[in-house]
Amino acid sequence: MIGGWHGLAEERARNQRSQDVLAPCVLIAYGWIVSIVAIDFVVALDPHWFSTLAGAYYFVGNLFVGVAFLAVAAIWTRDRLRLHDYIGDRQLYDVGKLIFGFCILWAYMLWSQYLVIWYGDLLEETEFIAHRMHGSWAPLTWNALAMTFLSHSRSCSAGRSRPTCAG
Repeated sequence: MIGGWHGLAEERARNQRSQDVLAPCVLIAYGWIVSIVAIDFVVALDPHWFSTLAGAYYFVGNLFVGVAFLAVAAIWTRDRLRLHDYIGDRQLYDVGKLIFGFCILWAYMLWSQYLVIWYGDLLEETEFIAHRMHGSWAPLTWNALAMTFLSHSRSCSAGRSRPTCAG
């Protein structure tokens, strides 16, 4: 049953080496797959519109939402499972900074796409933005933008100030 067992230290080292090789491959595959899904789901909605930034924008948005979900899950499990010794205020503050960084990156990518479309004044691209800002998509667009930035700024301003460095 344990014929190939070489001891705990050897098994941990072997597993770490295999994870070191596998992790970059999984991340690269994730980036490619999410970019293809973005093109398939989002860009295909309007066949005359094209964007070279859509895949990266969708990828960063997924990372942003994923880290935010993990932060909420960490807060929820910390309170219910009494993990205050492992998940402290400093860790939550660092996760908040990471979420803020993704929020700013997401906004930068949105703004750079908007700027190119608007000032390029190409009809097939301007129509895409104008339809989402003024048409039937307008409430969803403005609510998504407001919730992205207001919810983060509200969560950062609520509560205690940032933790201080201990030593």
